[in-house]
Amino acid sequence: MTTGTLYATKNARGMLPRGLIEWISIPMKPVNLKNGAKLEKSLYGSTLQERSQVIRFLSFTNHEIASNAFAVITAAKTNASQEDYEDKVIKCIACIALLEQQLSQHDFLISDQITIAGLYAASLFGTLLALVLGKDKMDGFCLLGKWLPKVLQHPALKNRVDTSSFLERTIAPSAAK
Repeated sequence: MTTGTLYATKNARGMLPRGLIEWISIPMKPVNLKNGAKLEKSLYGSTLQERSQVIRFLSFTNHEIASNAFAVITAAKTNASQEDYEDKVIKCIACIALLEQQLSQHDFLISDQITIAGLYAASLFGTLLALVLGKDKMDGFCLLGKWLPKVLQHPALKNRVDTSSFLERTIAPSAAK
């Protein structure tokens, strides 16, 4: 195993990673993030309102989008009734519609720059398109279609999401048979 670098702060958020590195003897050197304040403002929002939006969208992505995508997968793999399956797909699409609506106000989810919320949403959305929703369900979401490739080019995500693996058709209960 090679030695890596963990960028962590010296405050409480960086305390646990530093402690785990030492306790488990992980060959990693924790250092403080260079340009931390500048990077923090760009990724977490510059104003209090932007920061609250970042938290809101992180929570929404983590809970609503992820759980609804998982519900669609579960419905397909357990051969749920068509009605139950369609209900879960509709809920998943409703979450995506909310992202589309947000993108009608800004180039990115929070403002006109990429934030940590946008990076997280794009990584999850890329997974969603590869495992759950096909291009057949994405026709009305042209803003998302423009937003996703831009965010996936960010250095944190570049070459991590294989867009060629996106499904043509949404998974269905019959796919598990």
